[in-house]
Amino acid sequence: MSKELELENLSIKFEFNDNYLCSIEPDRYFSFIKGKLFYTPNILNDSKPICIGIIELCLLRLNEIADDGAELFDTLDSIDDNIVLYYEALFKDNYIKSEIFDKLEPGSGGNILIIDTVRIHRKFRGRNLGLILALRCMKIFSDCAYFAVRPFPMQHSSGYKNQDITDLKKLHLDGFINDEKKSFKKLANHWQKIGFKQIPKTDVYISSSALKTPTELDLFKK
Repeated sequence: MSKELELENLSIKFEFNDNYLCSIEPDRYFSFIKGKLFYTPNILNDSKPICIGIIELCLLRLNEIADDGAELFDTLDSIDDNIVLYYEALFKDNYIKSEIFDKLEPGSGGNILIIDTVRIHRKFRGRNLGLILALRCMKIFSDCAYFAVRPFPMQHSSGYKNQDITDLKKLHLDGFINDEKKSFKKLANHWQKIGFKQIPKTDVYISSSALKTPTELDLFKK
């Protein structure tokens, strides 16, 4: 790992795949957002930023879904197979489950931000950069009532196992824990550092913008 790595050397660039202007339901009820984490070795010398990680998000506009009387499950089902997995964990009869309200006070907004994927290059792991990246996104989208994540170790994903050359392989996940049960537990404990709590009887963890979280400086390990 680079010895001179500091928080001030890091930056995030977002790419939006936003259907908000689309009048066709349900496309306009969600946005896919990809964030890239860049490391600039020497800011003073204008060195070229290096991409060292990515985060993939899905913003669900629940207020608009409710206002239009759209079916929530149909909306999620049309998005992505991974996203629809959140429906049973988060909702009952198109409303957020009561046990979630009991566990966490919602934020001031009405949307939900799903953190679908976080990946950090192996040379920069061990410094909580994945959590810092997620925390930064949570602050940027602080008008969401809740944030949700499924702590799924990428080395056990079908995409990583079945494809020869992918972004996953390039990020060198082969050094992670092979034991599937242990790797799931370790990753879940990792997300709890920034306030995520497990929804009972599911593999989904949830946090709220109303929750006090550690600072990025508190998390950062040099």
